[in-house]
Amino acid sequence: MPRRILTRGPLRVTRDNRIHLLPQTVMNTSEFPLIIDPVREQDAGEYRCLFQLGSELHHKVVILVVKVPPYFEQRPAKLVKADERGNLRLFCNASGAPQPKIRWWVRLSLPPAHEPLISSTPEGNRSGTTRVSSSENDENSLLVGKERLRPIEIMLSRYRNDIFVRGGLLVFSRLNRHMSGWYLCEADNGISPAALSLSRVLVRYPPEIRMSNSEIQQHLGGSTIIGCTVRAYPSGSVEWELNGVPIQAPYCGYFEVKKLKYCQIEYHKYAGEFSSLVDPLPNSRVNTVGSFYTGADNILPRRMDPDDHEFYRLSDVRLTVANITHSDLGLYTCRVRTSAGVGEGYTRLDAHRFKFHSSVRIEENLLYLSKRSVEFWNTIPKGQGIPQQNNKARMIEK
Repeated sequence: MPRRILTRGPLRVTRDNRIHLLPQTVMNTSEFPLIIDPVREQDAGEYRCLFQLGSELHHKVVILVVKVPPYFEQRPAKLVKADERGNLRLFCNASGAPQPKIRWWVRLSLPPAHEPLISSTPEGNRSGTTRVSSSENDENSLLVGKERLRPIEIMLSRYRNDIFVRGGLLVFSRLNRHMSGWYLCEADNGISPAALSLSRVLVRYPPEIRMSNSEIQQHLGGSTIIGCTVRAYPSGSVEWELNGVPIQAPYCGYFEVKKLKYCQIEYHKYAGEFSSLVDPLPNSRVNTVGSFYTGADNILPRRMDPDDHEFYRLSDVRLTVANITHSDLGLYTCRVRTSAGVGEGYTRLDAHRFKFHSSVRIEENLLYLSKRSVEFWNTIPKGQGIPQQNNKARMIEK
């Protein structure tokens, strides 16, 4: 920046109204303090005070260092949706004085929070943060509001071959559904407050299906329930088939159940963390799935985001098969179709067969009848392979 004259004697030369001289007093006419208010980042630099005493020119140099808290010049979107096995790029760029260092933090499978992680401010990127040292936790963590985030290098270490991190650049070369979560870009230069930018990443993936039973046996004429649990993002509707033929299963109304051959009812649950139903990760932990409305502290939202509502929803669908006949036996398919793919689960329904342990025996013209079951066998004389007429049978009720 070229040098420019700011003041001459007691007069201000510059047109910048932020810069002026401190008014002189009667007692002090030899001091000329320069006031800059408010100070800006571009005010940093070398300032020279020149004064002439007789024929000699004197000067004094002052170096002004302006410390500026971090601020973002570029940040990723607040909500990012991408497909599983695809790629994703998040980028944040921050400035400040000194130049801030950027670090990424993450909370995977984060439940909808009671309050936003970052409170609204005029600049929209500042919030109080607390750094927790390793003496308080096993790993360094960042406490934002009431939520604790971990370094991305630790949380996603199992995917190190699919992730590239350098400063504010975060690249996913192969997305996985377990990478869904909150990603926070922190810019810090030691001048409070740090700049924070939060992004919600939702990875779309094909439906995951888990059947309550792989096989069910039931008496003819009886009824049974086939359970199907679905996790999908985006969500979809359940289709039922019997031996490849679609089933029309309306909602099980309270007064209609006995009148319908097939009907279904759907329950919704919400999970904070949910590992894959189909292919769980090694050493993964599956949290107990409970009702969304019993999460208590810091879990209940004042207003649930529609994307979170869909992402964390578990659909528990139950198909009722009434008055079972031979035509109802076979392989039942629970299928869900979404824009991300198709998921299927199977349950086989067979007729229940009694195992009878009673028997019949005819001996000395006495016949004992069983009310339960009958089992016959022949007595074959030694050395002969053909049953004789004096076959013995006995029926005994147990």
